[in-house]
Amino acid sequence: MSQIATINTLNYIRTQTRLYGYIVIFVTGSVGNTLNIFIFATKLKESVCSRYLLVGDVSNNICLLITILPAIIGVIYGKKGTESSVAWCKIDNYLIDVCYLTSTWTLCLASVDRYLCSSRQASHRKWSSVKVANWSIFVIIIVSMCLAIPDLPYWYIDSGSRTCVSSETYRRYLTYFLFSCMMTVAPLFVLSIAGYKTYYSLRASIYPVEVVTRNARRQ
Repeated sequence: MSQIATINTLNYIRTQTRLYGYIVIFVTGSVGNTLNIFIFATKLKESVCSRYLLVGDVSNNICLLITILPAIIGVIYGKKGTESSVAWCKIDNYLIDVCYLTSTWTLCLASVDRYLCSSRQASHRKWSSVKVANWSIFVIIIVSMCLAIPDLPYWYIDSGSRTCVSSETYRRYLTYFLFSCMMTVAPLFVLSIAGYKTYYSLRASIYPVEVVTRNARRQ
């Protein structure tokens, strides 16, 4: 009996830890993203970059709603909905991938915009505009929706375990292309290049001022 009691106690502790962990993540994430949304929404006319970050935070909030909230419900009631509805099983995973892709690539676009608006070349600065931002966001959302389409046919409810699972074919697509390439390697490459170019551009614009200041002090 002591062993059974110990196992039950450990299971209870694990369940409570998961529950409160999910709640903390959901509350802090939702509050943080909501505050960012209000901040960036007030700066839409001042900064083109705010548009990219605003869309990214909205996507992050949607991700929290469709991942963490069902997880909390699953811990409390034992089911989170994807086990009983094939449609929700497919749509849930589809929306998660769309939101992650949109959030990741709007951050990349924001980084690229920082470089464009700091460039010393007028031909580059003109690309940092509201019109370009709106079209870029539209394209990113459409591309994200297209890349996540395999979620719809390849997620299903396993008849044995009664859980929402994906096929082996989709897992390869997710691992080697969607996650590794489109969510990790490619964004890191874009962020690295844009960050370096922004630093170089700002450094080039500051250097002449430093030279003039030193010459003035010598005189």
